[in-house]
Amino acid sequence: MDANIDLQKQLVDEQAIIGLAFAKTEKEKAQVSSDHSIQEFRESVTSFLLSEHDFIDWDSVSAGISGAKDAAAELDKVRSEGEVSIERLAVALGEHPQIYDVALSLIAFNTSGSQVSKWGLGPSVPTSLSGRQHLARQLLHIGLGKVLAGTAPITDLLTIAEVYKDSFRRRFRSGDRFGGEVDKIVRATVKMTVAELAQPVQIQNDSLADPNLRRSLDYVVAIAGRPIVGIATVFQNQSGGRQQRDLSVTYPILQQKLSEYGMSLVLIADGRGIAEASDRTLLQLFENVSYPMTIKQAREGALMTALMASAQQPAPETLDATAVARLITGALDARDTITTEELPLANGPAILALARYAESHRNLALKLSSTGEALGWTHPEFVGEARRIAVMFDSRRALDLIAHRLDTKIERTDTNDGLVWATIPTPESPPYTGKILVVAHGPGLTADARKNICRYALELTPGSAFAILLAERDLNSAETEAHRKRQAVLPVNIVIIGPKLLRQIARAANPVEILNKVVLDQSDLAKVSPFILSNATPTRMFFGRAAEAATILGTVATNSVALLGSRRIGKTSLLRHVHQELQEANFRPFFGDCQTVKTWDDFAALAKAEWGVDTAQQFRPQHLGGLVQKLSAGSEKPVVILLDEIDQLLEWDRTHEEDSVPEAFFRACRSLSQEGAVQFVFSGERMIAQRIWDPESPHWNFCRPLALAQLTSDAATSLLVRPLKAIGIRIEDEIRFGAEAWRLTSGHPQIAQYLGDRLVRRLDSQSNRTELQLNAEDIVAVAETYEYAEHYLNTYWGQANSLEREISLMVAKASIPPRDLLSELKNSHPTLDEGSLEAALRMLQLYGIIIEEEGEIRLRAAWFNEARSYFGGTRVQLPEEAQ
Repeated sequence: MDANIDLQKQLVDEQAIIGLAFAKTEKEKAQVSSDHSIQEFRESVTSFLLSEHDFIDWDSVSAGISGAKDAAAELDKVRSEGEVSIERLAVALGEHPQIYDVALSLIAFNTSGSQVSKWGLGPSVPTSLSGRQHLARQLLHIGLGKVLAGTAPITDLLTIAEVYKDSFRRRFRSGDRFGGEVDKIVRATVKMTVAELAQPVQIQNDSLADPNLRRSLDYVVAIAGRPIVGIATVFQNQSGGRQQRDLSVTYPILQQKLSEYGMSLVLIADGRGIAEASDRTLLQLFENVSYPMTIKQAREGALMTALMASAQQPAPETLDATAVARLITGALDARDTITTEELPLANGPAILALARYAESHRNLALKLSSTGEALGWTHPEFVGEARRIAVMFDSRRALDLIAHRLDTKIERTDTNDGLVWATIPTPESPPYTGKILVVAHGPGLTADARKNICRYALELTPGSAFAILLAERDLNSAETEAHRKRQAVLPVNIVIIGPKLLRQIARAANPVEILNKVVLDQSDLAKVSPFILSNATPTRMFFGRAAEAATILGTVATNSVALLGSRRIGKTSLLRHVHQELQEANFRPFFGDCQTVKTWDDFAALAKAEWGVDTAQQFRPQHLGGLVQKLSAGSEKPVVILLDEIDQLLEWDRTHEEDSVPEAFFRACRSLSQEGAVQFVFSGERMIAQRIWDPESPHWNFCRPLALAQLTSDAATSLLVRPLKAIGIRIEDEIRFGAEAWRLTSGHPQIAQYLGDRLVRRLDSQSNRTELQLNAEDIVAVAETYEYAEHYLNTYWGQANSLEREISLMVAKASIPPRDLLSELKNSHPTLDEGSLEAALRMLQLYGIIIEEEGEIRLRAAWFNEARSYFGGTRVQLPEEAQ
């Protein structure tokens, strides 16, 4: 017996020894594997992603100095003759205009609109002696004389100036290369994975329900809507305690949390700080994060391996969770609250189940009790009302419910023609325009109901894109598609909401979002397009003009403003926005639309009709002071008169005299402005620009000129993307989408809105509108049409004359210095002089077609050549021009 026990004990001991040896061997193998992975990781780290040329582009600096060498020599001659005077500088500018560019560089003059308007320095040297003297006086006044007072060679000063100018380009060179490179790798790898697996693998951040985890990741990769991989990126240019902690603690914890969702973490880490991380730190990273890799490794296949492996992993077991979720859903469908006692779980897991349900159903207006033991509706009264209406339809109660869920109040209600209707105010955000008609009619959209709803909508809510019909039955899919097709012949869309949709709206955390989806699903999308093509832009579409608005508001307290810009650039929209802001800023503004104002009497008629001011029967410029007195009567607020599209009145004033005084009306405006009795904000195109730019004109130095240029890239993208997203259209790859839109518009706001409108119309042909989506390819498809090219050219060319169009076509071929441009134009325009060319170039710059940089005229409207190609030939004659 004892011998058997000893033998058994010996066998157990031997097995234990073998087990320990095996475990030690496996651990050693894992250690060797980790060590090997870490070594490969270290060897592929990029120590520094930025090059020396990212800080200063010496090639660009040298080119700038080389191009200005002759002008610098001429300026040196002026300086060598003693103190630089206005007269000698004016003469030198006339003989050698290129000196002007050197002078601007030496005083670090920023040729943006704000500095140009503030100091009165134009883009080129004036042709008249008085203009050059004014220019020389301004240059010396703002510091050129002090710069030239030293003895340092001008070429040395230019080196410093060119380095300064280069600093503004630095951020574009040394931007987020790491992020950009990772983005390209991730998107390319996902496409390869799709091709390899033939499964719907895609970047889908919202597939991960936990918003906190989403914020920790740059990308979530999902397969058929199930998240399988989270990708985080980290670039560390230096090593330190925080950086070490992120690698050894933060990302391992992130992997642990993702594992609860059956997900792997891919950490793309790079930079000198990563290379300098300790072995211990990297070992913790590799042991606790599924797939650490560098950029190089990700590019060479490690990311592909991680995605393939993760895609082939089975979904986590969720059968019990699914069953519990169904129990919770059923309870909340039937009543207002469910407690942990009703779940077939212990109290702890039951609390967790309710919390998880609330977290994964954030689209519902749910409220978890403070103890976590009860889950119910945030607004049980609305949910209960929707249940009752589903059982027995009640028109009045249905109207009240929809008004409550849209967080508004019924303004007006009545019963006519068997319909119970109400008007309710809405937010000024797409697809809403301030007010909608809501009609309740149990039988639904009968022929009579359709006719009457359209009539009421046009009468009571003009401009609204849709009306709502509350009915006792929802449409099925076939009925929805047929209804959508009929909408095209109706003056407004009629959106039908039955009990099922009404219940969704009652239960939703964001009811407006649910309604938006219904609107998109049932509508003729051309009617709900948020883009404004012909009228002034409302506040909801006002993007990228904050600086210009602030400039006007900051100026009108002491001076008048002339807003210059091409047609469709947004002058009227900006003036109306400023009019509203002036009211809020304790001014007394008066807006006048002068599109039909041609004479002084027309102006008097406008003042009477729009401002309620009676004027002399035969209104003349000397009566303007009396008109201003009437406008300011009874108030101490400063009066500001905003006159939109003033060119016709300017032309009349220029060609008609009063008591032998030319331009008497605007001389009166100038006098009143200088007295402080009133300030003006004028807007116009060619005529006002020509008068403001002419030193011989009485308008010279009257108003502060403010050129309204195209939008910045960010503002133009916002103008296009935000309204689309507001009505529920998803944008795939927003960065590429925005870049393509910028290429095809160069920031022109009206063209951006035209593009957006055509994109919305493009979606109208889709029968399945579960998720409407746009991408960069859709933008290209819209742009590659004759209609878009025609609109682009008509908009950019505006009122350009034949000389200006010819210049733009020449510049479109290649950048060209102004002097060479003049020489070429002399062949077709032998009498053309520098002054006329300068005026044409200034107008084309105002239109945003060209820009002058570093002594050359180049094309600014990037798609101009492609648009022109749709018409053939070298000379483009558009339909508008032919008329």
